[in-house]
Amino acid sequence: DGGRQTLVITLVLVEGHHVHAEDLYTELESRDEEWRVRKYKAILEEPCESNGGKAKLLAPEAWQFKQLQRIRARRPTVFQLMYQNIPVETKGLVNREVLERGCDRGRPMVYSCQPEVRMAYKRIILGIDPAFSIRKWSSYSACSTWGITESGQWDLLGGWRARLLPPQLKSKIVQTILSWDPNEVFIEANAAQIFLVGEIREKLGSKAGIVSPVYTTASEPEDSIEQAVGDCVNMIETGFATFPYQGGEAQEFTEQMFTEIINFPTGRFTDLMMSWQIAVRGMKRLENKSRKMLRFAGIANAVDRGRGFRASLPGRLA
Repeated sequence: DGGRQTLVITLVLVEGHHVHAEDLYTELESRDEEWRVRKYKAILEEPCESNGGKAKLLAPEAWQFKQLQRIRARRPTVFQLMYQNIPVETKGLVNREVLERGCDRGRPMVYSCQPEVRMAYKRIILGIDPAFSIRKWSSYSACSTWGITESGQWDLLGGWRARLLPPQLKSKIVQTILSWDPNEVFIEANAAQIFLVGEIREKLGSKAGIVSPVYTTASEPEDSIEQAVGDCVNMIETGFATFPYQGGEAQEFTEQMFTEIINFPTGRFTDLMMSWQIAVRGMKRLENKSRKMLRFAGIANAVDRGRGFRASLPGRLA
């Protein structure tokens, strides 16, 4: 045709919804150079103060929010897969419906400590599980930020999960600490990670005292990872742990945490779950240390009172 060349472009269109966490659509998402995946959620925005308490739906002409709520309450896992296109896990030792109890659908992710956030909590703490590789199959570095109320409830406020090299990881941790100005920072300190704690402290200067190492290698059964997972799930069951679920980022972050808990101990990743465990372990040890100090103070006071009593006795009897 006059020496012209015709460029033929073949497009393949795949339409459907998630059926489990490792299905075809998850695979296509990971091959982002070849495939463009577009996802649509039935509930685009949960009812909250910013939208006047009115949910934003993908197809309001076909669905009412109350209808979707009924489906979600009856079959939460199916709803996440088929209606929200979130690739959640359905297997494992922990029942997903238990984890659903911790979802706060009116609360978004928070990325820094605003005054109203600081006022709402007695303590703000960070749990950090560091890793030092960016290879495709390596573990992620993960950080979870928690607000602890006067009543002892733990609210997940925000966090991150990324593969970072050591210089970027140190910078990210320092930046997160400065953004949140937390009461405590707990960093896993097994093996090579122990040097990271000292380096972070050095960069923080006067704030170095808030950073503590946490060792997750268990010497006793009650200190095992399995026990720690059980403790975390129990916090959700009893209403002492909540997770943000307002908006796409909050949902994806919370679902990643849930996926790791559900798949434990055979799951591929445990990074976010470990960051929570590190925070819980750190607070437990801090509280145990405080109790020991109080007991010691009580003994010291008793000794001082005894000395005073003896000093008041007649010389021969004292």
